[in-house]
Amino acid sequence: MTAFRTDVASILLSASLMVVTACSSGGGGGNPGGDDSNNNNDLPSYLVQSTAGVGGSISPESVTVSAGASTHFTVTPDTGYQISSITGCDGSLSGNTYTTGTISGDCQISVSFSGQTSVQTFSISATAGQGGSISPTSITVDQGESRMFTITPDAGYQISSVTGCDGTLSGNTYTTGTISGDCQISVSFSVQTSVQTFSIGATAGQGGSITPAAQVINYGATARFVVLANAGYEINSVIGCNGALMGTTFTTDTITSDCSVNASFSPLSFTVQTRVGTGGSVTPATQPVTYGATASVTITPSLGYDLTSVSGCGGELTDNTYTTAQIFNDCTIDIVFTEQQFTVNAVTSGGGSITPMAQSVGYGANAVFTITPDEGYGIASISGCDGSLINDIYTTGAITAACTVVVDFMPIISPVSALYPVNGANWNDYVRGADRVTATDVACNAAVDQACVHAGEIRVVHTILTSCDGITASDALGVFDWECDDSTGRVRIISKGFAQGIEIYDLLNFTTPSWLANSVSIYVDGILWRETAPASWWGNPMTYAGDGSIALDVESALYLVGENTTLANSYTISASKVALVADEGVVITSPGIGVHVITAENLNYLWITGTLDASVDVAGIALTNVKFSRLSNVNVSNSTYYGIYMRTLSDFNVLSHVSVTNSEHGIAIIGSSNNTVSGMTIKNNNTNGLYMGSSTDNSFSEIEISNNGRGMYFQYYVDRNNFSNVKIMKCAFGSAISLNRSSNNVFSGLNMSNCLAANISLHSESNNNIFSSVTTTSSGHGIIVYESSHNAFLGITTVNNNSGVTIGGISAPSNYNTFQGLVAANNIIGIGSGYEYNSLASVTAADNLIYGIQHGGNYNVFYELLKVGNNGTDCYVGSGTDPGLDDDNNPDDVSTIGSDNVHDGLCIAQGNSDFGVAVTGVTLLDSFVGKVATNDAANDSDTNGMANYPLDPHSFDWITFDNDFRSWGKDGSTYPNLDQQEQWETGQGRIWDWSLRYFDTVLRDVIDVPTSNRTLTHIWDGVPSTNNDAGCDAMIAGSKWNPLNSVCTSVLLRNAIEIFGDEIGNDNGLCESNETCLYTPNIGSYQGHGTLIPAGTIGMGGSIENVTLVQYEINGYQ
Repeated sequence: MTAFRTDVASILLSASLMVVTACSSGGGGGNPGGDDSNNNNDLPSYLVQSTAGVGGSISPESVTVSAGASTHFTVTPDTGYQISSITGCDGSLSGNTYTTGTISGDCQISVSFSGQTSVQTFSISATAGQGGSISPTSITVDQGESRMFTITPDAGYQISSVTGCDGTLSGNTYTTGTISGDCQISVSFSVQTSVQTFSIGATAGQGGSITPAAQVINYGATARFVVLANAGYEINSVIGCNGALMGTTFTTDTITSDCSVNASFSPLSFTVQTRVGTGGSVTPATQPVTYGATASVTITPSLGYDLTSVSGCGGELTDNTYTTAQIFNDCTIDIVFTEQQFTVNAVTSGGGSITPMAQSVGYGANAVFTITPDEGYGIASISGCDGSLINDIYTTGAITAACTVVVDFMPIISPVSALYPVNGANWNDYVRGADRVTATDVACNAAVDQACVHAGEIRVVHTILTSCDGITASDALGVFDWECDDSTGRVRIISKGFAQGIEIYDLLNFTTPSWLANSVSIYVDGILWRETAPASWWGNPMTYAGDGSIALDVESALYLVGENTTLANSYTISASKVALVADEGVVITSPGIGVHVITAENLNYLWITGTLDASVDVAGIALTNVKFSRLSNVNVSNSTYYGIYMRTLSDFNVLSHVSVTNSEHGIAIIGSSNNTVSGMTIKNNNTNGLYMGSSTDNSFSEIEISNNGRGMYFQYYVDRNNFSNVKIMKCAFGSAISLNRSSNNVFSGLNMSNCLAANISLHSESNNNIFSSVTTTSSGHGIIVYESSHNAFLGITTVNNNSGVTIGGISAPSNYNTFQGLVAANNIIGIGSGYEYNSLASVTAADNLIYGIQHGGNYNVFYELLKVGNNGTDCYVGSGTDPGLDDDNNPDDVSTIGSDNVHDGLCIAQGNSDFGVAVTGVTLLDSFVGKVATNDAANDSDTNGMANYPLDPHSFDWITFDNDFRSWGKDGSTYPNLDQQEQWETGQGRIWDWSLRYFDTVLRDVIDVPTSNRTLTHIWDGVPSTNNDAGCDAMIAGSKWNPLNSVCTSVLLRNAIEIFGDEIGNDNGLCESNETCLYTPNIGSYQGHGTLIPAGTIGMGGSIENVTLVQYEINGYQ
């Protein structure tokens, strides 16, 4: 007992000391916010809890109060309820505020509410034995509620047991179960035999400390710890032992068991903000940064802006990233952008200006310039900075970088100049190239070049316009034809050559030798747009030619003859690029000393124009080895031998509008090639109109030859020449066209009549010649093929001759000739054919005196159509094996016996012929327009289509007619009759028209449009350089190698003729693949007239492919 008393006394003494200490700390007023303590941190704290029954609430639910202090609670009844009772902590209620008494231990406040409906209540009473107390000692509780009671042992005592009301003890708090009736709580205490102590451990996380690290505390006492955060950290939380933190001191609750305290810290965090000006962005805009760390932001200028400055937070900029210094407090980064400025410059060339020449423009803005052309200039082009021009204002696109506006000014219209200014400035300058499009400004070299262009007559006007739509032009003198060309992006007006009927003398002043001033007018939709200033366009030296006493030896000079001149000596040209020009109507008369009027040798690029009376002289013009020269509007008469004589490599010359009359020979071309002749008239010459020998690759068009001994006479190796639109009328003793050992020539559009011998005569192996659209009448023979093979005749009308067509020979055969679309009418013998492998397609032989067809030979073939009638005998077939035709019903006599002894006059297909059954009984009485009974407006010699044979044939118009199918012949009686046959030499003559009548059914419109497999195969003579297609094509254009027969062949479409001069195909008259061809619905030369219109196409996949067919819009006359 003594020991116990001592312990009790010690405890009491300790408690007395604590009370004394508390009292000695001084007094103080209450805390009006709740805790009325004196804030002495050395005093213990107690937990004051509150509970509320149904019908309201009390707050706060709990609060920690220092010993000796009091606190306040607010009671709030629900709607319809009122405070029924409130007890605990020795408090008092004033209105809705409950104020506790002085707190000396943990305690509980209980409040109950009463509502408008009665709630069953029960009484709870509490008793405590010796050694302590329980509070409250009684309480009224609504049914279903529970209540807490605070048990306070006296010093030296401890709770021994607590029973009643189905409750549980936690620490010093006893909580009842759910109250369903009156009940009683009993507490008993026992004396503590010794003071209990408990261990309290303390731990601190990263960033701070807690001291002390451990304490031993007596039961019921509290412990204090000091919690300190390191630099850059702050206290995050301190938990454990049911304690509370005040400042840096953590005080536990009353210790009744071992426990631990843990302090955690968090780094200090600061805010780094940004201030951004216009023109960009920054990410992130705001960010938290821990103590001592750095922050980075990414700065992005907007399009058109630059970063000007960035500052704040002690940072540095690297590229677009700004990194701060270490952060120890909040800070702000300031970012400034400035709008980008770009310089837009301007440059000009030519005649004009632009303002301003430079300007500074902000990003995305536009620059505006004013464009001012000089007088007579316009804007040729303007570009740069993605701008657009409206009137004289150029506005750029949105500027995003420095750029330059480039303005080129050019004259609205330039003076007339040379298209080829370096080597084509003067008349008689030639440049290399086949035509204006392909030519270059490189001087022609006559020694090696195969094609050159007379650049001197090609002038150009450059304009500022861009499209040729609606553009036309003319020159003041009316000298040139002009074309518009916009292929360079600007309109150029370019001269194409002389206009119809114009000659060089129309450009010249013969009074004072000089060029006439000329100008060009340009029209847009027929309205004058601009015109050039009048000027002379060439700079050639110029003087008078005189009477032949001066040398014509100044290169590029023009020598003029302005009046009728009788020469003392010949004009001898002794320099290249010389032009000798006589004025219109001026006659140059020969010196009469047996020489040439004009002569030139070994020169190039000459021009000769004039009318020559070559009486007594050998030739009017004699050229030897002269190249790339022009004879234009040359008229020669009365020479004793040749009107014009070209010989020995006089190549690549152009003869236009040339006439030769009353000479021994008209024109002779010997040993010369690649010349171009157009608009040639040859008449009234004693022997040959045109004589050629050993000359190749020449081209002739629009040729009229009349009243000569012969028309055209080709003597040996006149090969690969091309003739189109040729009329030959009246040959006194020879043929219209005579070929002697001359091959590979092409003739198209021929009309021949009144020749004593023949209209076409092929002799002595004149092979591989092609004739298309041929009218041959009123002559000894229409066509003679004699000892000549592999020729082709397409579209032939042969009428009123002794014989229409004769194929024969003695010392050499006439084989592999092809005739397509042949009419032989009112001849003594229509067709006389023999030899081998000849082909005749779409043939009509009618109204012939003796035989329609007199035929023999081997392996010949008749194709397509055969029409006969009104002949003495329609068909007569002599000897031969498979001649293709039989004249009786005994086929064996020609297929096996080889000699036809029975002649019934029939025309029966034999061998490989495919015409089926011949159409018989036909006459051409109503087929041709025939005799012309009205004046021919174009002819000067007829009266109602008739004339008596002229006393002077030289003055008679043999050749000019209203259409190309007319010619003179014997008048005679009603067609057909013997008195209309052969050459007209006496009596009454008649103009005959060999066109067809629109109602004819024998010849007109009797052949269908051809299909791809309606073909003929023509075999050519000759050995190619290589046995393949390339070798054949080099020998005969378009032909191919046939390995089976080792020959070159051409496959041609039946009943079609190639269109000449369309720059498609090879211009040989045969309708082959990849060409445009005239569909020939008629038999004969006439295929209609007027405009060409589409007639169909040949597609791919046949023997002939990719052919465009056309036909004449009108077929036949009324």
